[in-house]
Amino acid sequence: MWGLMDERIRELAGASANFGFLLPHEPLLVLYGAGAEAAMFTDPSVAVFKARQFGEVLASDLVQRSRVRVEGDRQVDRLRALDREGFLHGDIRQAFDYIRGVGNRAVHGNFGTANDSADQRVALEAVQTCLAAFGDDRAVSILEELDQELTA
Repeated sequence: MWGLMDERIRELAGASANFGFLLPHEPLLVLYGAGAEAAMFTDPSVAVFKARQFGEVLASDLVQRSRVRVEGDRQVDRLRALDREGFLHGDIRQAFDYIRGVGNRAVHGNFGTANDSADQRVALEAVQTCLAAFGDDRAVSILEELDQELTA
């Protein structure tokens, strides 16, 4: 089963211009990032939920790589610990908080039922937030910086 899943994620990475480069770092980032991107206009609630999952996987990965001590098991606990230790620079903390907030609304609220165009805008903003804060070279450089700090 995992072999088939790995192959599907590799195919998804190959098809995603925005998230495919993350495959060597964490396949789940590809799965959730590309999934959010693909669903943002057809199913905004799913797009925002996947953007939330993207943020959670990235935060968990950063916690693991940085060996930061986290008190609690919630996303907000991971973000507080990363922020406390100085790993969330610039707009990255705000991006994590935005994705977490709209993700909570998508999961626990009536997101996707009232105003589709407004929800599509929120989904688009969530995906853009992933790309702006974690996409392209920034996500890779964050992960590489942590790897360099830990091996030094």
